[in-house]
Amino acid sequence: WTQSMLYVCQALSALVDRFCNELADASDISQAMMRWNTLQAVLLKSSCTIERSFISMLIAVAFAVPMMLGDFMTLGARWQSLPAILPGVLTLALFVRIFVVAASITDK
Repeated sequence: WTQSMLYVCQALSALVDRFCNELADASDISQAMMRWNTLQAVLLKSSCTIERSFISMLIAVAFAVPMMLGDFMTLGARWQSLPAILPGVLTLALFVRIFVVAASITDK
């Protein structure tokens, strides 16, 4: 689920990069404008499609952080508590990576 969202975001980022590279070499601006409109339509459609997945990821993160803090407070800051906290930390790291990749699309 999260991997597919990461792949979609990376593919969209690659599409924008390719368009920018082709724009530098383009001689016909009207053709480039038509390609940009097509790319905008693809970006809009794909963002509308994966929007609910991002919302559900935000909800999962909103519940995961208090649970991880509760585990940390209950188990304490010992090496024995690491196996209980590590899956949540890795999941949050993956979510942050997905959000950074998604944000990088709009940053271009």
